[in-house]
Amino acid sequence: MTDVRPPEGEGPEVPDFLRAPVTTAQPDEDQLSLIERERRRREEWPTEWWDEIPERRYGWLGTPVALLVLFVILGAFLFAGYQAYRWGNEQLDPPGDPTGEVILTFGDGDTASHIADELEEQGIIPNASFYRWYVRLRGGTGFQAGDYAFQENMATWDVIDVLAAGPIQIAQAVTFPVVFPEGLTVDEIVGRVSDAGELPYTAFEFEQALRQTDYESEFAPPPARVPEGAESLEGLLFPDTYAVQEGESPTLLVERMLRRFDDVARGLGLNASRDLVGYDPYDVLVIASMIEEEAATPEDRPLIARVIYNRLEVGEPLGIDATVIYATGDNEITVSDLEVESPYNTRRFPGIPPTPIASPGAASLEAALNPAEGDWFFYVRTEDDGGHTFAVTLEEHNANVEICRERGFCG
Repeated sequence: MTDVRPPEGEGPEVPDFLRAPVTTAQPDEDQLSLIERERRRREEWPTEWWDEIPERRYGWLGTPVALLVLFVILGAFLFAGYQAYRWGNEQLDPPGDPTGEVILTFGDGDTASHIADELEEQGIIPNASFYRWYVRLRGGTGFQAGDYAFQENMATWDVIDVLAAGPIQIAQAVTFPVVFPEGLTVDEIVGRVSDAGELPYTAFEFEQALRQTDYESEFAPPPARVPEGAESLEGLLFPDTYAVQEGESPTLLVERMLRRFDDVARGLGLNASRDLVGYDPYDVLVIASMIEEEAATPEDRPLIARVIYNRLEVGEPLGIDATVIYATGDNEITVSDLEVESPYNTRRFPGIPPTPIASPGAASLEAALNPAEGDWFFYVRTEDDGGHTFAVTLEEHNANVEICRERGFCG
């Protein structure tokens, strides 16, 4: 078929709407069928939105493992809490039954804190701090002065009931006083027991009790400190008057003397000696024993302490005759005694003797912990009451020695 078109510009005029390009009609969106709309949506977003989220990788910390760890931690906290509760309860009510009988005497001046410490020390309660806390929680508890009968291993509330019930009436046991003055050695303490006479045991039995090795003291020396054959309890048996009851064992007296020393020494601050004077407690105890043997007047004690510390500081031998007497056992010092080969001979060897040379009293312990201020290096007796004159230089000391000789105090 031949396409016959009139030449351009000739023929009838074509309307504008017929000149528009031919396009396929697009239906409105709301005219599309449900299926068509779904097809178009899939073409525009080919995958589900959740398929586009990257997969989360937990490794070994997957949800089951994390839950297991959480349960383990929670269980540990619960177990620790239970153990803490159980421990705290045992401080108030210790396991086991109460045993024995312990008679304690409390005076009008005894505080609740002192009573708590005494109860713990005697094994009646396990923890004085918990006892004080429980008493405060209950609003305090009063007591009357007198004697109280307790048992070891009691519950805190049972102890409070005993105190609330008031003191008991007990028969007064027969007692035997024995006096131990300051400055005694262990051997001299045994002699005092022998001289006491009517004790429920002999001096030999007391000496045998002293030789036991299972005693405890807060200020006891390490075993390596005590030379072979030396007295391990030297200086630790506090000088005082003790009432020995009928039927008591000698071991009980030894324990009381040790406990008394610990109480007095702790009260004076011996456990803080390194902060006070720069020496450990046992060294200060040895120094106190030398002061006890050297000083005859209260005024001299802190001055003698200062001489000892001054000499120790420069490495000078202490030159204390009392240590030589302790080494030889002879109160009369000879020239040969001054040369004796002994760690206690402070004429020859510098430093502190290995153990105390006597039992110091509270005054000598206090002087050792609080020496006077001064530069003295020498002292010698010049007074009738045993008092000493102190010197800084050897020249001054030699002049004082002449006074000592003139007055018949020096040989």
